[in-house]
Amino acid sequence: MPDSGICSTVGELWNATVVVALLNRSPHRRRATRARPPRHYTMELPQVQGRRPRCAQVLPPPVIPSGPRLWRTGDPSEAEVTSSSHAVLMVRRRPPTVNGGGFVVTDQDQRAVFSVDGCGIIGASGQLIVRDGDGNAILFIHKKGGVVQALCVNNWWRGYLTDYGEPSKLVFSLQDPKPVLCMKGDVQVTVEPKGRNRHWDYEVTGSFVQRACAIKNRAGQVAAQIGVKGMMAGRDFYQVVVQPGYDQAFVVGVIAILDNIHGESTRC
Repeated sequence: MPDSGICSTVGELWNATVVVALLNRSPHRRRATRARPPRHYTMELPQVQGRRPRCAQVLPPPVIPSGPRLWRTGDPSEAEVTSSSHAVLMVRRRPPTVNGGGFVVTDQDQRAVFSVDGCGIIGASGQLIVRDGDGNAILFIHKKGGVVQALCVNNWWRGYLTDYGEPSKLVFSLQDPKPVLCMKGDVQVTVEPKGRNRHWDYEVTGSFVQRACAIKNRAGQVAAQIGVKGMMAGRDFYQVVVQPGYDQAFVVGVIAILDNIHGESTRC
């Protein structure tokens, strides 16, 4: 065979070998050869003494230890409804000369479920304490003071949960507009923590002095209605109807502030 033919054959074989090598090194081929079917990983919780594995539990935020413990989410309007019917509470003012003022709240069975101490018992103005039926302090309410507050157009009140008798956590704020040019607005309540672009959550409409007012949410729904009913009803003895799903301690705290604002049983 001539030398030129041998060289031509060797050259063709060399070119074919180079092409095959380049194809094997192609990135597309590498991805194709390395591609694997997806793996699915599963994990099982261990069995403990023959019991089924339990899911993690999320504990609710602190609640006001009131009669029916409803306030579980930090908002009295998002409470757990334990009854489909409303609750009727009776408020009886205490004589300031005998018991230091304040008032007692009873249920339909005449059992004391709340009591409120004012200046006559605490000995300081602008402070209120809401207690449960056993006499334990559950809410501490304080009126803001100082020079800055004196220059504001609203009086500000704050309600705190109590821990071992001491204020621990702010749960709501209430603003009472001061009379300006013989005009007076409605009392507004804000549940803490205050959300963005939210100035108030509840509003007190009507006349507390005449025992004809209501606590309403932003949607206009009535959370509690204050009124008089029966032959003994009046300024010293009136009823409060709390709708299901609203915390009674929150309602009593708002009523305690209204009582103090209008200079009644909780003020000296």
